[in-house]
Amino acid sequence: MRLGAILFIVISVFFSNIQSANAAAPSGIIKDFQFIQNGRVIQPNSGAITLSRTTFSIRYTGKGSAPSVYASFNPKLKKQIKELHDPIISFAGTGSAASPSQLYVDNEGLDFYQGWSAAFETAWGSVQDPKGRDEYVALKNRLATDPLIIMSGRNYTNFEPQQDGSHLFTVRQINDFSPPFSGVTTIYLILFTDETSARPDASSYLLNWAPFVLEFKN
Repeated sequence: MRLGAILFIVISVFFSNIQSANAAAPSGIIKDFQFIQNGRVIQPNSGAITLSRTTFSIRYTGKGSAPSVYASFNPKLKKQIKELHDPIISFAGTGSAASPSQLYVDNEGLDFYQGWSAAFETAWGSVQDPKGRDEYVALKNRLATDPLIIMSGRNYTNFEPQQDGSHLFTVRQINDFSPPFSGVTTIYLILFTDETSARPDASSYLLNWAPFVLEFKN
């Protein structure tokens, strides 16, 4: 009986650790994001939201994790989203170069890889130091399946901490477009959260994610 109880505890802890490492869930974080315009929260409809052609904000109300957003004009992101699966990993230093009030929107699709593959090594291996490689292996070994690696630049330094614990990203410019954002109609988003706020020295980390579509009124 004692041996059986010990085995049960060991197995329970093992699967608990895997479940914790695989905590990412598409759509699970949607509830923690709000789109605000003219002082009111704009409610989404089936994963999409329509805004007026003026300044707006993205507020993240979750606790203990850091928000970020990847944005693209390219509709092929809709197809790529169907290829995403948990767990997803990214590396430090993958932020987009944008001013605090600018939403950088990519014209390409998402840059992602099925684990540390030959394609990833060719594209990004030369910029990964030994510490980054070792941390990736240690993190991967905690997971039940090989992770996807996302390397596209995300807007995350734009989210500013607020006194109430939330994070706010006020968008006054989309790339080189200022209101009324002429030429911008649809932006495909992936909202992310991660634990870099709790682990600022981490070289690699898990991402929680949720797809979203942003449209502007004509």
